[in-house]
Amino acid sequence: MILGLIICAGAFLGLWLLEKLLAPKDTHPPLPPGPWRKPIIGNLTDFPPKGTPEWLFWAKHQEKYGPISSLEVMGQTIIMINDTQLGIEIMHKKSALSQMIPDAPFAHMAGWGMSLATERNKQAWKTIRANMKQEIGTRRAVSAFHPKMEIGIRRFLLRTLDSPDDLRFNIRKEANAFMMDVAYGYTIAPYGKDELYDLTQRSVRQFSHIFSPGEWSVNFFPILRYVPSWFPGASFQVKAAEYKRTIEKMTMVPYLWIKDQVARDCCRPSILLRLLQKGHYESGSQEEQVLVWTNAEFVMGGSDTTVSAVSSFFVAMALYPEVQRKAREELDRVVGPTTLATFEHRSQLPFIDALVKEAFRWHPASPLGAPHITQEDQIWDGYLLPRGALLLPNIWAFTHDPSVYHDPMVFKPERFLEGNGSPPETDPMKFVFGFGRRICPGRFITDEKLFLLACHTLSCFLISPKDPAAPEPDWLPGVISQPSPFGLNVVPRSPAHEALIRSIETDHPWKNADATDISRFMARNEMI
Repeated sequence: MILGLIICAGAFLGLWLLEKLLAPKDTHPPLPPGPWRKPIIGNLTDFPPKGTPEWLFWAKHQEKYGPISSLEVMGQTIIMINDTQLGIEIMHKKSALSQMIPDAPFAHMAGWGMSLATERNKQAWKTIRANMKQEIGTRRAVSAFHPKMEIGIRRFLLRTLDSPDDLRFNIRKEANAFMMDVAYGYTIAPYGKDELYDLTQRSVRQFSHIFSPGEWSVNFFPILRYVPSWFPGASFQVKAAEYKRTIEKMTMVPYLWIKDQVARDCCRPSILLRLLQKGHYESGSQEEQVLVWTNAEFVMGGSDTTVSAVSSFFVAMALYPEVQRKAREELDRVVGPTTLATFEHRSQLPFIDALVKEAFRWHPASPLGAPHITQEDQIWDGYLLPRGALLLPNIWAFTHDPSVYHDPMVFKPERFLEGNGSPPETDPMKFVFGFGRRICPGRFITDEKLFLLACHTLSCFLISPKDPAAPEPDWLPGVISQPSPFGLNVVPRSPAHEALIRSIETDHPWKNADATDISRFMARNEMI
């Protein structure tokens, strides 16, 4: 029996070698260099270990293999791009050749099949993108939300004054309060429990886990989706079911809540209401799913990128007090020492504008860009990028490319200003929010919110590390990355500035929250 198996295996090996010897020579250029491919599994074991910042792991490929490298897993070619100019050339200028969305079996199992990151139905994808572009895809469209932004950021100042040690929570609360107000007309509870807010936060955390590169074996071996959950090693089935329940609630609860408000004639203006009033949506239809996912993308995508950018801003201000001082001097000179800036001041605040760009560059919210799939063979720098290859742009490597950014590890807004003896360096907005038709539709919201929040915060507060000797924080791995916990002192500049912040409570009192109403609605409809 054993001898027979050995003979069969030897015969198959001999036939395989004969086929390789007799096969016509491949006339294509070679793939980009990369680690050695192991038999059968290829480079499956060459992905970042769990807990490792993916962008730093892949950046080391540039040291070993050059600006572009390749891997292969079960027949899928993966191209890692670590060079800024090459990335812009491939992902932006030639973006029409790589707009396809890679398949992600686990995301579909987890209920995220309608997400812009996974939706492969062209019409549904185009409709969601078109809805978002119409509502938030231009600076003019975003300007309609400036009053809500201003009120939300001023309330953030008040929260931070009252609880400076809860800074990260305050940042997240403000970001989500704005998004949920604009998307759903929903007012979150300023304090205490809020079911819809908690549901959104849970969905955002799960998003980062679902789309973490190399995390799920079923993405490499799609046949595993048919393995039952009780089978050893199939715990991903349990996770997928858990995540699916969460996202179904997160997308449907606000939609059904607003439909209930419409029926009771007590709804408030919102993006979801405007889209709902444009047509008739049958329960369970594709059109209904497109509608609810438009708003889910808006709320989750916009809030988490904003949280990352604002968190990086606070860390940078603590680590670079001279930058903080220069920014505050510009605000005092242009706006006044006890006056809060508005969006109309931006053209008069070049240093603050440059500071915002530098915050996006210093640590991009998504250090690894969204993967794209090539639609045809391409030749770059003598290497083949075959049709169907997965392109992974390392955005962090782009923003820390020393040939593009002088002293890339240093937070230095001056690099984007005129009159420093050298031309301004490349605007990171060209790539930190993605490329081509898959560029982040909420980028203008994140940019304008960070500008105004930076202005208001620096006008009112002094920021410093709690422990001046503490090392710089690490940035946590994930699709959306944030700094690890880092102790900060955030204190009012003076009694006059504290009084200015306190006046916000009178000028913009907290509105009646919808938390109780949404909890009753969910309980009534058995959604809790």
